[in-house]
Amino acid sequence: MVMQSDFIVPWNWVIVGVCVCLAVGVLFGLLPAIKASKLDPIESLRYV
Repeated sequence: MVMQSDFIVPWNWVIVGVCVCLAVGVLFGLLPAIKASKLDPIESLRYV
């Protein structure tokens, strides 16, 4: 028995979703890393 389905994968929306998630991940991962790289390590560890 072969089952048929009318389900269609909307590849445009899959690609848009992956791109949005990638952009958010890079943005919220890169901005704090850049900010932290500009800090003095000794001063940063003083308050830990």
